Amino acid sequence: MKRFRSNVAACLLLAFSAFVTSCRKEPSPVPPTSLQSADPKMLTDWFEMSLLLSSRVNGYSDPVTARALSYMALTMYENVIPALPEYKSLQNRVGGFQTQLSQGDPELEYNYGLVYNRAMLTLAQSLYGAAGSSNLDLLEKMYQNWVTKLSLGIDSNIVHRSILLGAKRGSEIYNFSTTDGQDAAFLQNYIKGYTLPQSPGMWVPTPPDYSPNPLLPYWGRTRTILTESISSVSPSKILAYSPDPNSIMYTEAFEAYQKSTNLSQAELDLLDYYNGDMDPKASAICHTSWLLLQLCESAELNFTQTLEAICLLSWSNHDAIVAAYQQKYTYKLMRPSTYIRTFIQKFFIPPVSSQPTPEFVSDDAVVYYNASEILSRTFGYRYEFMDYTQAKRTNLRVKQKYFSSFHELAKEASFIDLTGSVHFRTSIEEGAAMGYDIAQNYLKLALK
Repeated sequence: MKRFRSNVAACLLLAFSAFVTSCRKEPSPVPPTSLQSADPKMLTDWFEMSLLLSSRVNGYSDPVTARALSYMALTMYENVIPALPEYKSLQNRVGGFQTQLSQGDPELEYNYGLVYNRAMLTLAQSLYGAAGSSNLDLLEKMYQNWVTKLSLGIDSNIVHRSILLGAKRGSEIYNFSTTDGQDAAFLQNYIKGYTLPQSPGMWVPTPPDYSPNPLLPYWGRTRTILTESISSVSPSKILAYSPDPNSIMYTEAFEAYQKSTNLSQAELDLLDYYNGDMDPKASAICHTSWLLLQLCESAELNFTQTLEAICLLSWSNHDAIVAAYQQKYTYKLMRPSTYIRTFIQKFFIPPVSSQPTPEFVSDDAVVYYNASEILSRTFGYRYEFMDYTQAKRTNLRVKQKYFSSFHELAKEASFIDLTGSVHFRTSIEEGAAMGYDIAQNYLKLALK
């Protein structure tokens, strides 16, 4: 009898324990506060600061600038989308971002505006540290302004752990960026000991500067965000070297020679407008990026529209430069000015300098035509606009231009290089086609 009672008591105890356990709720993940209606200046301020600092670091040529902007855009995207649940992370989903960032504790609340703001500061300090203390002070001041705005009415514990998480994730993205092998490229734009083959048709230093060393000869090996930017994009037609007066190359060199002589004032103004040597804002990467900032503000894009536009343009522009440099250092072709001086007019001096890189393909054409598709997707294919990006330059006669579409801008900016004897026609046309193809791959990228 005693034994029976003890068994009953044990069963009752087990049943009560099971009941209590079933009633106890599992802790639920804390949903992040949505950034859907956040101020888009959170994004454009950081993008503008990135462009500004890129112009203030020695060695930030167009490829290096494009790389920095692409990592800033990755940091931007990955640190706001936890508060935009319809968007999908790119971590381990695209070929150029095979990594995993630290996650917040699901049982604790975070403000992802603050996470993002701190992650951007951490990465920017690493990428732009060589800009000097005065420029880094500007960076810190902007960061603190956003901390103040984003912290209003938020518990100090949430603020503290959000900032800690942002710093950690920013460091992780910077550490990942160094695995592409180009983190010190701004210190060595010109590789000591690198030489190109000295054979007919190969690139040699070009007039009027005759810069002796080729720029970033290994940039075509740089990791792209989308692997398709390299694996599925290539020129359909190659410009083959030939001294024959009946050849395509001779015909195109003669065209460049004719266009480069007896230039009108309007043509000289165009050459200046797109001359990145005269002002960094005029280079293809910076020009298209500053234009996006201008249009985001004038068109009053919302937060998610601005996010997509900045990220797609930054990522695809980076890939465009890499794809162009891969072709340049595969074919190692001479510039039109060299060909003209060799076979057409030995005293020819081109009206503008050429970048010290091989000729084929035109990197400007790849970037501008890529950008024209990304911008058209954002604003419209028949979007009319005034370009004010060059308005503050003191070395221009024409400081602003009207365009009826982004394609019109891309065509003018690319083919002015024919007028300057910077590129052959085939190089521009094939670069344009490559830029279009790179953009199409990005327009298929599922962000949601």
